[in-house]
Amino acid sequence: MRQSLAIVDIKINDPSLQANGNPAVSRAYSSRHSGGAQFLFADGHVQFISENIDFANNQPAVQSPTAYVGTFQRLARRNDGLVIGDY
Repeated sequence: MRQSLAIVDIKINDPSLQANGNPAVSRAYSSRHSGGAQFLFADGHVQFISENIDFANNQPAVQSPTAYVGTFQRLARRNDGLVIGDY
């Protein structure tokens, strides 16, 4: 079973979710840090990721490993065999 704390098909700090009490905001990654959020990675390091990180909402959970998804979505994949460069 694969589990995640939030979903990656919504942008970090998506302003459209902040308005009107949209319930999807509770499933998205967000932070009170302006410009992005702090993330804890599996190797134990913490890094600030900009809300402007490359993002392509192509339903990454159901796409093949070679389908284009944004860098933000690629960070959540662990088994596509692709290397992520600088972001």
